[in-house]
Amino acid sequence: MTAIWHPLVPVYSCRLNNLFYSFISIRFFTLRRATERLHNLSAFKFLLMPTRVNPVQLLVLLCFPLLFTSCLKDECRNKFTIYQPVYKSLSSVRKEMGFTQARKMERPGKIYQYGAYLLVNELWKGIHVFDNTNPASPRKLGFINILGNVDIAIRNNVLYADSYSDLAVIPVSNWTEAKPVTFRNKVFNDGFVSWGNQTNPDSVQVIVDYVERDTIVDCATYTTWSRCPNCMVADAGGRPVFVNAAAAAPVNGVGGSMARFTMVNDYLYTVTQSELSAFQVTDPLNPVKSSTQNLGWGIETIYPFQNKLFVGSNTGMFIFDLGNPATPARQGAFSHVRSCDPVIADGFTAYVTLRSGGTMCGGTSNQMDVININNLQTPFLVKTIALQNPHGLSKDGNRLFVCDGLAGLKIFDVQDERDPKLVQTIGGLGTTYDVIAQDKIALVVSDQGIFQFDYSNLQAIKQISKINLN
Repeated sequence: MTAIWHPLVPVYSCRLNNLFYSFISIRFFTLRRATERLHNLSAFKFLLMPTRVNPVQLLVLLCFPLLFTSCLKDECRNKFTIYQPVYKSLSSVRKEMGFTQARKMERPGKIYQYGAYLLVNELWKGIHVFDNTNPASPRKLGFINILGNVDIAIRNNVLYADSYSDLAVIPVSNWTEAKPVTFRNKVFNDGFVSWGNQTNPDSVQVIVDYVERDTIVDCATYTTWSRCPNCMVADAGGRPVFVNAAAAAPVNGVGGSMARFTMVNDYLYTVTQSELSAFQVTDPLNPVKSSTQNLGWGIETIYPFQNKLFVGSNTGMFIFDLGNPATPARQGAFSHVRSCDPVIADGFTAYVTLRSGGTMCGGTSNQMDVININNLQTPFLVKTIALQNPHGLSKDGNRLFVCDGLAGLKIFDVQDERDPKLVQTIGGLGTTYDVIAQDKIALVVSDQGIFQFDYSNLQAIKQISKINLN
């Protein structure tokens, strides 16, 4: 059994005993000092005066505190919520993947736009598909069940999705028939599933759900997990464990700035927390990994611009040249204080949002950095704009859209690319997370749903629809 435990209420025993022990000790000390003062005797003399002190009473006073020595140290116990995993074989999980009826949106993740279609990730579960031909009234088409999914990219009606540590290839020329036709096993190092020495998916177990219950744990016996100091992980078993038709011209989708997948010509580029990988998709249904390079820990996002890749990490921004698309070459970097870091670029300027929050991000910075990338080998900071808790961002023409967490969607005039001016803030959206702005429609994802705004009139930006959660 593997479980992740989260503490609720600390419980301590022996408090009453400790208080009583302290009370007895104080009373004994007071009696002794009083006797010494009254009779001007040492403790030794005091013990030799049977006529003054009852020996039985003295023996009781001397021995009584020993009854409480077991409680000199508190026995600390914590109450945890334990999430006991439910397992299935990987082969069973794969058989269940594919298009199914629409379901409630509960934990929206990343957004992706492909032509008239809007795709919204349901964290670890799959993809909601909407017909967004009319942005004022998006229509649910259904749900693509892909357990272990967080990121996607689409090119020429072929969808590429992560599924745990694997890459799934799904034709989507007909959404209702969408189903994986190819898998590339073990291509992502942080996909939260261990193949071990197995080569058959029938032998690999993956977690598909959790059963929740509370339990009491001795403080001295549990081990915390570095990414969640208030959590613990326990393993009582030996199973693998995870710790959470071509067109004339290529047709690619558009992802948000929080994406870890992106398409550039005949290549799919992906980032994990430590690696950048390139997959050649000349044969769309049979991607071939052409390279993987280690970038160090803390890699978060990837963004394509012209013949470059901009990779965001929690310590800086990396720029890669695609002169050889099979093996991106690092060309430059810009370092900043430790913080979560989505990045986009346009022309000779890159915009990087830095945010604090939790052990994953670290740091205390909440700002947007404007970076001159005229010389890709030596990018440098031009301006810093203070924000509340910025996440994803997107640029269309002279407007820069920034999701600033609970502070809402902030819109900047970037006619002067290196001197953004805040012109409007749209609040009441919950915690905004990511945005895609194109064709005068801004798609915004938050913990309250998916919002769409018409910004064809920059002086009167208006909300035209909302896809609710649940």
